[in-house]
Amino acid sequence: MYLAECSPSYARGSLVSTNIAMVAFGQFMANVVDGIFGGDSKNGWRYMLGLGAVPAGIQFLGFLFMPESPRWLVSVGKEEKARRVLQSMRGALDIEEEYDHIKETCRELQLEEEARGLYLGLVIPVAFRDIIVLLGLSRAAKLSPGIRKLAAGCYPSSSSSMETRATQKTRASQHDLKKNSETEAAAMGQSRGKTPIIIQMLQIPSVRRSLLVGCSLQVIQQVAGINTVMYYSATIIRMSGVKSDEAAIWLSAVTAAVNFLFTLVGLYLVERIGRRPLTLASLMGAIVSLAWLAVGFHLSALNTPPIDVIESVAQTSNCARYRTCNACRQDLECGYCYVDMPEYVINSSCLPTTYDNPWTSTMGRCNSSSLPGQLTWAYDYCPTPYSWMPMVGLVLYLISFAPGE
Repeated sequence: MYLAECSPSYARGSLVSTNIAMVAFGQFMANVVDGIFGGDSKNGWRYMLGLGAVPAGIQFLGFLFMPESPRWLVSVGKEEKARRVLQSMRGALDIEEEYDHIKETCRELQLEEEARGLYLGLVIPVAFRDIIVLLGLSRAAKLSPGIRKLAAGCYPSSSSSMETRATQKTRASQHDLKKNSETEAAAMGQSRGKTPIIIQMLQIPSVRRSLLVGCSLQVIQQVAGINTVMYYSATIIRMSGVKSDEAAIWLSAVTAAVNFLFTLVGLYLVERIGRRPLTLASLMGAIVSLAWLAVGFHLSALNTPPIDVIESVAQTSNCARYRTCNACRQDLECGYCYVDMPEYVINSSCLPTTYDNPWTSTMGRCNSSSLPGQLTWAYDYCPTPYSWMPMVGLVLYLISFAPGE
């Protein structure tokens, strides 16, 4: 918002797009920092969280030296200060036309606010008047000393006539009073010729279409899954079969780098092929890649290895009832213990673990932080021949979505 209000019209699109690209770059750098400290199982998470305060602190200090936007200054009546701030931002350029445009925009917004306040001022007293009528003036005045004064504004007649009218109206139903109030308020609003701006926008076909497209794009950006893919990329990589947590973190840094690079590609293409073709191509690619991701995870779940060893120490636990790795993995108190061969899995079993310490089983062969030979403990993933599909889908999604965001 600040960038949009302070930047000149010819550079506004580039500055806002650059800000989006810098957000993607920040996500990439955060993943790199996570990868650097990912090998420290004791204090690594503390460094990951603590170092995030460094750029935030620098940005906070920078904000202290930034002026208020000229648009905001005009809206609060500080027009001369707004002129000085705008001139300092534009340097030697002439600011009169832009300054007049800002003043005109703020004046229109002020008129809209006044219209909205007038509408509320029409509705609230009428509705409140009927509450007074239902209670009776004397009873309502006992609830609040200010009610009698407010009622006098609703009914300029004397208090005695108010009492008589209240007695008469008490016999009417609350539903009828509410209906009459709404009708009266609507009539008064129409008589003043004040229509809310949102209604005016919806009444103009061209503006209505633009509003629909803009709002739809904003909604699609949120529901298309970009936050899930970015923030849970390491978990998705683990679910695809990557064994090492450190490797999963570094691979998530690679996906963040892909997101940043293709955001730059989008900045390059938007002025050459146009926004509409780029947006349509981006959405189509996102649909295909999300479908690929869904199919990949589904095939991975259907083709997980079976459990062929029931260890005697775990026969009394709930984990002994599962017969596939996927069923075992879905239980938060169970994990999959197996011998990893180059092309297949042997001697696999489902062993109990704890949610607080899922890195080893509580009993059986995998009850150790360092497992012998090719013995492998998998808590949140299953070995599967389709593990490559989610990885490819993740990268394809970022390649498709980033240029059009």
